Amino acid sequence: MADSTRGIAVMNTALTGAGINITATPYNISEVYANLVEDVGESAYTTMNRFLNVLVNKIVFTEVRTKLFTNPLARLKKGNIPMGYSGEFIHTNPAEMEDFVPNSGDDATYVSPYKKKSPTVFVTYLKRNVDKIGEATIYDEDLREAFTSYDKFDTFVNGIVNSLYSGDAIMEYALVRGTIESAFVQGYIKETSITPITDKTSGQQFVNILKNASDNFTEPSNENCYTTGAITFCQPENQVIIMRNDVNNALATWVEAWAFNKEKLSFIPQIIKVNQIDNNGVIAAILFDDAWLQIRDKMFRTDTIFNQYELYWNYFLHHRLMAGIINEANARVFVYDYAKVTTSPAETATGTGNYKVGTQFTIKSTNPSFTKWTATPSAAVTIADANSAETTVTVNEAVPVTITAS
Repeated sequence: MADSTRGIAVMNTALTGAGINITATPYNISEVYANLVEDVGESAYTTMNRFLNVLVNKIVFTEVRTKLFTNPLARLKKGNIPMGYSGEFIHTNPAEMEDFVPNSGDDATYVSPYKKKSPTVFVTYLKRNVDKIGEATIYDEDLREAFTSYDKFDTFVNGIVNSLYSGDAIMEYALVRGTIESAFVQGYIKETSITPITDKTSGQQFVNILKNASDNFTEPSNENCYTTGAITFCQPENQVIIMRNDVNNALATWVEAWAFNKEKLSFIPQIIKVNQIDNNGVIAAILFDDAWLQIRDKMFRTDTIFNQYELYWNYFLHHRLMAGIINEANARVFVYDYAKVTTSPAETATGTGNYKVGTQFTIKSTNPSFTKWTATPSAAVTIADANSAETTVTVNEAVPVTITAS
């Protein structure tokens, strides 16, 4: 909603930052505009360029930076990666305790206090880099309209903010979901199968499964992390649950404590509700150590270009991130029955993924010599047209399936 008071405040901040010697009041917006576009020994629009650079690169940039944290998954970000930082994470197992052996007495066995015992160390590198750019254009005629009232100026500024924010927030949201789905599809995360929540019994069963998993996270073990030999643990306050909206709503319907009295469940970590976790609807929820998911900014900045020929300004929001998971941290997905489908050969066949029983998906071969599709085991899926290079497949059984194009 437009706000003239806020518009005046933003205007004065930008004027001061650009070194323009005029103060905006409720009654002088025309005078302010005249000062910005007048040619006083400078090229036309030089003063306006200074003003807009401060407005977008300082004020709008700060507001976008603040609004990004309304993204429901933004709380999972871990901050910035310093210049030259490689994205290296080191996990060291707890030391193994040994029986004490005395060096004196009848049963003495000499043990050197200088013997070496190296700790068990694991190193993970973040490898997934994302480089995105958002663009917003300000036209001269829109700028003239914005300077007819402070309400319209406030609307003008909010329009820039919302344009850049929406694109960047959607990108970040997709990045977090994509990182989780990639870990799931590639088998880098432990799984627990669940049944759909349709009544009180199935709802309470799922809550018990979550509670047991959360309790198990608190004990040192290798049960809930991917890396063989890594011993890890985390307390409930360091655990996160991402849960689909429909799953959360089903629990609220059938499990009274979930709806009205979560503290009675005595284990609930922070819960983030989303519409979908993976694209195929296999994952109902994921529980993980907050350290497992690593999303970090590498660069977040704006740049400006003025087109003097057509009189418009292009503003660019550059956002570069590094994303990945720590295989030595606890994480577990709760999934419905699904088939792990692999299309082959990988170079020319697409469709690989995890699919719920009963769902349909598309397979496609780009091999010009394609003749037919063959599934192994054949009963696990139904191929609509095995002789077509692009066709649909229905999942019949929750088993690993290979679909080969010959």
